Order: sequence, then structure tokens, then C-alpha cells
Amino acid sequence: MNAEKRIFRVIGVLIALAALTLITAAAKNVSGFNAITVALLYLLVVLASSALLDVACGIAIAVLSGLLVNYYFLPPFGTFYIAAREDWVSFGAYIVTAVVVSQFAATVRRRAVEADHLEAQLLRLTQFTDALMSVRKEDMTLKLITEELRRAYELSYCAIHLFAKTNNTGPVSAGTRPSELSQKAGMPAALPRTLVDVVTEEGPDVQCLSLKEQGKAIGALVISQASLSREVAEEIAAIVSIFSPRNP
Repeated sequence: MNAEKRIFRVIGVLIALAALTLITAAAKNVSGFNAITVALLYLLVVLASSALLDVACGIAIAVLSGLLVNYYFLPPFGTFYIAAREDWVSFGAYIVTAVVVSQFAATVRRRAVEADHLEAQLLRLTQFTDALMSVRKEDMTLKLITEELRRAYELSYCAIHLFAKTNNTGPVSAGTRPSELSQKAGMPAALPRTLVDVVTEEGPDVQCLSLKEQGKAIGALVISQASLSREVAEEIAAIVSIFSPRNP
């Protein structure tokens, strides 16, 4: 989690705590509030916390609000002890409801974020495809494909390996590999160029996508690790397979 997200999370939790405090103070000092009204207002805070922050914050606020319900609105007041059996049922029902609400809100938020992210990926995919379709077939090169893909998805590295009958060709690439970026001194004299060497050296810093023609592997697309859905990654590989010249 980066610093900006941590700050946003802390601010969100502080706002939620302030909201719980204001609701509690109003319920204790203003007429017209009862335990059910307070519980519903608490649940709104839990819902907002889960939707705007995350499920962990939502559950924490849910548990805290349950303790406030117990302390201020269930007899004996001013203690965390619950005397009556029906009050235990009410307390348990509130905690369960608050936790379920927090998880539901967080799930809805996560799916909304995923949908927005997928939409952005598909828009980039459309831009990438349109860029390739605007190029004449005789002008299409592997270098052009890698450069357009790198530009569309803002990749630091992109390479296409097409397999020969016995081995793979040297890659056509754009950008700088992650391991090259991490070199503090001068570049090594001979960088590994085969697909196996590249994937082995980079490890989880790159993603390797299979290029196929009529179900048969014809090569591989290696990109710097990007947050791509499986469906979009497969579509990218399919498009690269279609447009890649067979004689690089």
C-alpha cells in the first residue's frame, strides 16, 4: 500500500470515528433518538466505510459501533455487560448485520473498481488494434507491433519471440527489461536473448503470453508485468499472433 492510500485510509477511519462520536452524542443529548435509530445510523457509517475504504476498515467500524450500542444503549448502561438474554440477541444481530453490510459494500466497491479497470483495458486494446489496422500489411513489422503495444499499455518492456523449427529467434523488443533497469553499474556485455533466459532472469517481473496460429504455438509475447485481466491478456496475444509477420 503506497503512502497516498495509507493517508486516505487513515483520514477515512478518522472521519468514520468522528461520525460515530457525533451520532452517539446526539443520541444521548437530543430527544427523538432511540436504540433502533442509532443502530441504523451506525450502519450507514459502516456502509460508507466499507464502500469508500475496504472491508477491513468496514469490519473494524462495525465491531466498534457494536460496542457503542452495547455500552450506551443496552442495559445496564455505561458497561459492556449485557444482562438480559434478549439484549444478547439484539447485540448479536447488530454485529452480524454490520459485518454482513460491510462485506457486501466492500464487494460491490471492488467489483465496480474491477469493471472500471476492465473497461480501461478494453479501451487500450481497441486503440492498439486500431493502430495496427491502420498500417499496410507490407509495412507491418514486429518492431512496430511491440512499440504500439508498449505505447497502448504504457509498458516499460515488450518483446516478441517467434519460434523457428528447432529453437526460437532472437526477440524483437521495445523498451528496457526490468533487470536492465535495476543495473546500478554498467550493462553486462552479453544479455540473455532466448525466451527461456529472459523469463528465467526476470521471474515475476514479466508476463509471458503464448502466441498461437491454428492452435499451434508459434512464439511468445513477453511484457513487463501489467495489471491485465486474463481475458484481455489472451486477446492481446491473439491480436499479436494475427498481425505478426512470419518472417521477422
